[in-house]
Amino acid sequence: LSTRELDPPQMIVDNMLGAGLYLLVAKPKMGKSFFSLQLALAVAKGSLFLNRLTTKGSVIYLALEDSPARIQNRLDLLSGDAEAPNNLFFAHECNTLTKGLEGQLQELLVNNPATRLIIIDTMQKVMPPKRGNQDSYEFSYTTLANIQRWATNKGLCVLMVHHAKKGVSESGDPFDQILGSTGLKGSSDGALMLTKNRGEEHFSLAIQSRDFEEETLSLDRDKDTGGWISLGNADEVGFNDRLNQFRSNRMMHTIIDLVREGGGSIEITAKELAEEYPDRKIIAIDTLCASGGQGLLVWLTVNRKKAGATLDEAAAFVQSLCPSIATWFTVDDLVYLKRGGRVSAAAAFAGNLLNIRPVLHVDDEGKLINMFKMRGRKASLSSLVDQYIKLGSSIGADGKVPGALFQRLAQRLPGDLQH
Repeated sequence: LSTRELDPPQMIVDNMLGAGLYLLVAKPKMGKSFFSLQLALAVAKGSLFLNRLTTKGSVIYLALEDSPARIQNRLDLLSGDAEAPNNLFFAHECNTLTKGLEGQLQELLVNNPATRLIIIDTMQKVMPPKRGNQDSYEFSYTTLANIQRWATNKGLCVLMVHHAKKGVSESGDPFDQILGSTGLKGSSDGALMLTKNRGEEHFSLAIQSRDFEEETLSLDRDKDTGGWISLGNADEVGFNDRLNQFRSNRMMHTIIDLVREGGGSIEITAKELAEEYPDRKIIAIDTLCASGGQGLLVWLTVNRKKAGATLDEAAAFVQSLCPSIATWFTVDDLVYLKRGGRVSAAAAFAGNLLNIRPVLHVDDEGKLINMFKMRGRKASLSSLVDQYIKLGSSIGADGKVPGALFQRLAQRLPGDLQH
């Protein structure tokens, strides 16, 4: 087995739905059918679904609880003026799993071999009645095993819409809320759990699969269309929500104003140090830079002190150098800029998708400024080299970048940028 070349798991929706049997679970009236229909439209068109790539293909939607008029109305809301795709098919009646449903689906595939997604809304409509003495786990598992195997072999996804239990999971695991025995979860390849607890601002979509890592997204609903909107990873969205609450808190603004009136956090730190070490002279300096720039100032100041400078002379030396520190840098990923509130979740997603690499600069007031938006890592590095060469004229007497420093820079760059 270890020497065989095997294809990776087939994805219908990137890191959300793969080939096999999946469950979509939520409490009644939470929007499962809108979710399913929006998914069906995205796969049929090959467009993004909740900001995730889809594999384009035909979709068969068994709308077993909705009338044609209701489906038509929802299609109009979700599609707007766009024409509905001609590879999305609906049925409102079918057999149960033990009375020929698999055969019916197989017949549909003969005329639609490009089918990638089959939605059964709801699962209860196709489940046969359980015999009185039959074990619940065995019943659920064996009933779904054939359709799971069939979907996997066909390389398509069968998504069954199902209900969640009442109340909140005592274990904290949202998938424990799947209504019925654990055989449902055991027989499926993955599940999507849609929840919203009291007091929470957003919906949560927990994603679990045998083929990729578990994840939870934060979702909202479009008030006009009823469609679903992804806000991003739930942990990051929660962090940004708490950050925004912090920023809008009047008490925190009062504290920040008091700190500013007192000269800022650096002055407070200097005051605390003076109280702890009353026999020492402490001088607070705002370098208006960060990271490597501050490190360079510390290194130069230590060397000046070793050369015999007094504390006042060293402080004056640092203050004279601060305006000369130029901080330019780029980043490989926008996630930390998003976490810090410097870019929105939508901008971070679009930027990463388009391979945007910003070139950032700390200005003369110590503020972080987005100077350029480059496409790709090589372009952003090339832009940094250009800025370095421009600034080099103030370092080298001959208007060129100092050779030793330039050689160090060249060693860190790709080969085609070293010249």
